[in-house]
Amino acid sequence: MKHRYRFHPSGYALGESEKFYSDMEAKGWRLVKRGWFLSKFAPVKPSRTRYRIEVSSPGLWEDGSPLPPEQLGVYEDCGWEYAAGSNPIHVFRAPEGSEAPEFYADPAEQAETLKLLRSQAIRGAVPFLTVLIPNLFFFGPRRNLQGNLGVWHTWFIEDTAFYLFFALLILFVWYISLRNVWLINGTYRRLKNGVPLNHDPQKRHPVHKAVYAAFLLLLAVSGALAIVQKAGTWKGDLPIEADGPYLLLQDFDCDLERRVPDTWSQAESSLKHTRSLLADYWDVYEVVEEDGDIGWMYQDVYRLRSPMLAKGLVEALKNSTTFGSDSRDCTAYALPDLMAWVYRDLEVVAVSGNMVAHITWAGRDWRNPDPEPLLEALRARWEEYGVVSDGRTEEQWGVRAG
Repeated sequence: MKHRYRFHPSGYALGESEKFYSDMEAKGWRLVKRGWFLSKFAPVKPSRTRYRIEVSSPGLWEDGSPLPPEQLGVYEDCGWEYAAGSNPIHVFRAPEGSEAPEFYADPAEQAETLKLLRSQAIRGAVPFLTVLIPNLFFFGPRRNLQGNLGVWHTWFIEDTAFYLFFALLILFVWYISLRNVWLINGTYRRLKNGVPLNHDPQKRHPVHKAVYAAFLLLLAVSGALAIVQKAGTWKGDLPIEADGPYLLLQDFDCDLERRVPDTWSQAESSLKHTRSLLADYWDVYEVVEEDGDIGWMYQDVYRLRSPMLAKGLVEALKNSTTFGSDSRDCTAYALPDLMAWVYRDLEVVAVSGNMVAHITWAGRDWRNPDPEPLLEALRARWEEYGVVSDGRTEEQWGVRAG
């Protein structure tokens, strides 16, 4: 037997759900199972059938039935067959023209049964405000607002399509949650005012369908782009000679004697290169040994699509530095075509046109580090890659010679 699966209307759209199942049976498909989003249908001879929905508190009774046996018995005695359900929504059917009475003669009595759905709908919308937003802004990777915003901004640049998909998914779920609240509150209000439930609504909801379709399209596109970016990301051993706009320790600090694993994590020197919608991104880690001394360097280097994007990223990186908890820890440097902010001589945020770098390092002389050779080497390396300048002056960046 072939079955068919269909997305059913929201459980909060009671009349639309009833009409949906009646229309499916008229086309020769009878409901046999209802899940959270999909309903399962079996082929039958097309017939005109009434479907009705009862809302009941979640529970599983001793005999395994979804409703109390005595309640099911009453419905069956009245001519209603239990079709399917998933708490708290339970679906019954009866042939069109049968003497099976409506569940409720008084709409206000039916309104009382919807209190569970109302509270459920509200609980579905509240987490976005009470859990998600505080976590994004205050309890995320950083324990302060500016730091969190900086980290999220940086991640968005690095994996634009993925975080766009994530943001759209959150908005989509919130939209559905708010619409559920609106639907069930409207139904509850009408029943409370004595207006019976419309079992055969003709509204097509064009605005909702357009918004729904737009969300699905955007989710599909952003999801596909995220998969393409993931598939195009290269990760492997760090080359002996730099093949991108990043630095190696031998470019400014020490000769390469040999690369060694990190003392604590045993991580090897590595390079990851990816292309997001907003930037080319190099994630570089290097550990070398020279004359028994260990030098290491982390780099995040970005070639953005425009200098304007670079300005925003620089501010985000400055707000989320490891050693930049106090502005007094920062020294500003201005080289020809390069602006930089150095924190405790161990961490650098640098920009030149559309190029941005965030570098943390400890070279041979890590007790008395000198950032100027690093900055000069970075400026020279970026010149090789055709930096797109925006003509911003030192004063406009707020940088003076260090």
